[in-house]
Amino acid sequence: GEQTEGYYPCLNPKIFQPNELDVEQWMKSAASLNMKEICLTAKHVGGFTMWPSEFTPYGVQSAMNWRGGKGDVLREFVDAAKRWGIKICYYINPMTDGYLANVANVSAAEFQRRQKGMMTEVLTKYGPVNRLWFDGVNTGVVQKDMQTEAVYKPYYDSVFKMIREISPDTLISAYRGDVCTSIGSLYT
Repeated sequence: GEQTEGYYPCLNPKIFQPNELDVEQWMKSAASLNMKEICLTAKHVGGFTMWPSEFTPYGVQSAMNWRGGKGDVLREFVDAAKRWGIKICYYINPMTDGYLANVANVSAAEFQRRQKGMMTEVLTKYGPVNRLWFDGVNTGVVQKDMQTEAVYKPYYDSVFKMIREISPDTLISAYRGDVCTSIGSLYT
């Protein structure tokens, strides 16, 4: 229907309309709890970016019903966090992107190039980033020819290397990062 029109199986960006977005209220609440870090989902497995990325058309820049496609959630988020002295964390998994894998159907090489481009944008334009949060793979929104460990382990290794070069102090946490979880820390 209208929710997926032209983007199936992903959602149509026209339904993205956080008209009451108030990141100052988020930071005020976080500060009142004495929080030192706050995490925002910058791009979830569907691939929709909360910033206007040069590496995908599927993000806030295509949400014409919200600020005429000129909105930038990450800019508001990071600016408010800086004002309140709260460190930032982003959930942004470089392995999952339903739009690029299933709608745009880009090649594995192009998928990887775009994911690294998005990660670079987040680290260089929306930081400093204290922590990046990743989680699992093989969710059905991974580029199909990247689903074997022989392919995704070297890819993750190259992503980690890139992150360390761009932002060496950024912690990569959970599942495949710097912090152990109940299943261990893989590919560090």
